[in-house]
Amino acid sequence: MEYDIEKINQQLIKVFDTVATKGFVELNDVPEFVSAAGMLHISRIVRTMICGGKISETMIYKDTGIFPLYNKTYERTMENCHYACEFYTDIDFAEADEQTEQMFGYITSMLTIMGFCKLNLQFEKQSSRLDRDSGIPNSKGFRAFMEEVIENGILTDYALIRANIKGCNTLNTIFGYQATTEIIIKYAQTLNSMMNKDEICSRSGSDNFCLLVKKSRLKTHLKNFMKLPVDFSYSNEKVVYEIALRAGIVELNDDTDDINTMLARAEMCLDVAKRREDTDYVFYDIDTIAREQRLTLLENDMPQALANNEFIVYYQPKVCVETRTMVGAEALIRWRHNGEIISPGDFIPIAERTGLIMQLDMFVLEHTCRMIKQWQREGKRVVPISVNFSKIHLRFPHLAEKIMSVINEYEVSPHYLEVEFTETAYTDDFNAIKQAICDLKNYGLMVSMDDFGTGYSSLALLKDLDFDILKLDKSLAADSKDDSRGLVVLESVLHMAKELSMTTVCEGVEDRKIVDSLKDMGCNIIQGYYFDRPLPETDFAARLESPVYEK
Repeated sequence: MEYDIEKINQQLIKVFDTVATKGFVELNDVPEFVSAAGMLHISRIVRTMICGGKISETMIYKDTGIFPLYNKTYERTMENCHYACEFYTDIDFAEADEQTEQMFGYITSMLTIMGFCKLNLQFEKQSSRLDRDSGIPNSKGFRAFMEEVIENGILTDYALIRANIKGCNTLNTIFGYQATTEIIIKYAQTLNSMMNKDEICSRSGSDNFCLLVKKSRLKTHLKNFMKLPVDFSYSNEKVVYEIALRAGIVELNDDTDDINTMLARAEMCLDVAKRREDTDYVFYDIDTIAREQRLTLLENDMPQALANNEFIVYYQPKVCVETRTMVGAEALIRWRHNGEIISPGDFIPIAERTGLIMQLDMFVLEHTCRMIKQWQREGKRVVPISVNFSKIHLRFPHLAEKIMSVINEYEVSPHYLEVEFTETAYTDDFNAIKQAICDLKNYGLMVSMDDFGTGYSSLALLKDLDFDILKLDKSLAADSKDDSRGLVVLESVLHMAKELSMTTVCEGVEDRKIVDSLKDMGCNIIQGYYFDRPLPETDFAARLESPVYEK
């Protein structure tokens, strides 16, 4: 096969100029290239680019008159982008003369070089939209994808997810920073591989992610996100660790196409998910926003509320089952704010998250000691009163000494006070709670486990920790009412507590049948609406003078 080298050179110069101007597309529209390609029997050219795990494949030239039998591929990889040009022809290079092969190589190399030049431009654009560590899209790439979805008018087909890895600090503690970084990178790549071509997963820093997924696949994605195994190297061994996400989810509609607004909604839901213990996924709705805004206002108002004496203490009687006489009470904090009583279920989680709970607990203790002293001066019959203490106190030493300093300040006998810890406190720091119980009892204070029956390690804790009082969660009594298995469990717990010389208190009791049943099973004390609701100080003072409940 003979070639006019000069003519082909001239054509290639024109091809180069034209293709560069046209952006290396629609080569069929370039006469100079069509002529040169025909001479070399090029039937088609396919360009493939892989950036950020997304594959883009384009047919940039095609001649249907030539049947392809052979192909040559030219490739190049640049960090997270891979570029390839495949040239198809009916030339058998095993039999082609040297000039034919050289000319084919010449023109294909020229086109490949132009392709790589184009790749450099595209890579600069793509790399600015990719997370450098994981190779998946970053925040800029995510926004570009969202803008394209909005432009195409298909926004309502999607759900927006803002998420982060649950327990990332635990990973750092267990495996260290380097291994944790590897875990996050591999997890990011795994998440990205689960996306369809019309979806996107982006990493927005550290262990934070933004995803835009089809609503039709949302349930499937959330199910997969629950526990996703990631394998990595740790101490020269392969380790598999299951990763879960917390997420705020917005199912998009046509009320806004402002990206910042949509992201802010998802971020707000993620913040709620981080604070909740009952779920890792929170969906956006008006009620969620209204409640979150209200809680934010409460959080802002709480520090000043203490100074303004907005917190008050109520007392809920504890009644002996046998004598129906009040033998104790529990001090319960309430917040009177702007003319309404704020539910403890709203402000206690805020107080624990902000650390203000420590001040609130000490406020209740101090107020209770003051009232006990006042009732004694008034000649009233005083009963022991229990005060709740958050597990956060256990992070700091000398809790018993701090409690005793308040008791001594008001010259109250320690046997009038009982310290309550919820069961979750024991699983968080066993050694700290064990030491605290020992110190409190040495001072003559009674110690009780609150909410027994809501966890999974209660029996082991009862074996190892020396409590005076066991408070049964109301669910234990409620479940036993129409459940033979629940009845067996309740009876066994009460019998076990008796053998351990512990006083038993069942809280949340509202039904007479449950009262009678608990009495028959040997429960010592009832606390609940059946006898009395939490009482303000004046009503409780009157109850101290009339402690017996009518049958």
